Amino acid sequence: NLLMEPIVKTLSDEKINQLAKYYSQQIKEKNTVEKENVKGKNVRSYCISCHGVKGITVNSQWPNLAGQQKNYLQTQLFAFKNDTRTNPQMQVIAKELTDAQIEDVAEYFSQQ
Repeated sequence: NLLMEPIVKTLSDEKINQLAKYYSQQIKEKNTVEKENVKGKNVRSYCISCHGVKGITVNSQWPNLAGQQKNYLQTQLFAFKNDTRTNPQMQVIAKELTDAQIEDVAEYFSQQ
């Protein structure tokens, strides 16, 4: 990531561990949503085996999707789809999704 790389390069392993510990201990406030994105809920089947039913991951190897900003999730999925971000599993999944499905699933997980 062009914005984060210069910042992260200056961090020691100890500082990275401290930051990770701090952010992992933060309590997420529950989003209040008037109407859940049902189309996105249906698309999430592509995601739940790794990222969990509600976007809470089952291990520390994969990020939580719940509560992430919609635009961030969309940007990452489009980056996987267009091969500007690489991960073999995510690239395959993203390429199977239409642009509308990406928008819907990003909104769904942002609502969790």
